[in-house]
Amino acid sequence: MCDDIFNLIGVGDDRKLQLDNIHIMDYAFPMLDILAKALLITLGNDVGFRGVIKAMEKIIPYNSNSFYYESLYDIYKFKSLAKE
Repeated sequence: MCDDIFNLIGVGDDRKLQLDNIHIMDYAFPMLDILAKALLITLGNDVGFRGVIKAMEKIIPYNSNSFYYESLYDIYKFKSLAKE
């Protein structure tokens, strides 16, 4: 699923999610939103998740979605560390 979203928003072959690599269009932010949800569920790629959040912040500064996802991600990370 993540690869499909990368292709839709125009991330290049190097798969580095940066605002320069994203085609800014009407659905770029909603696609990043879906990607953030998917990465939040897996909790496997910290760098990728932070990149998605930074891109969301650049498209719409101070948006509540990226703040919410980042807060949940940190809570889940701390919770998983506490279990160890």
